[in-house]
Amino acid sequence: MKIKLKVWHWILFSVLFLFILTNPSSSNFKEYSDDLNVKQRKAIYQRRFNGLLFSIYEKRVVTWDDYNEQYETAAPEKYVGILKNFIPLK
Repeated sequence: MKIKLKVWHWILFSVLFLFILTNPSSSNFKEYSDDLNVKQRKAIYQRRFNGLLFSIYEKRVVTWDDYNEQYETAAPEKYVGILKNFIPLK
């Protein structure tokens, strides 16, 4: 019985260690979401929460409106970064 508990502890420790090692960085998020190639658009990337196992990121796109001569900010897009992947939140 004790051997099974030790095996489960090692499995749990290994899974947690894997999540910690593969928590994506801000530069990973920028590479993932850097799809802007228009001169009049700019993206603002922010890490909103950094846990050991996952992170929450936010991307805002700012666009220059020539007609109204002002900046317009789109609604922020939020993502969960886990295991070096990004999942959009709705």
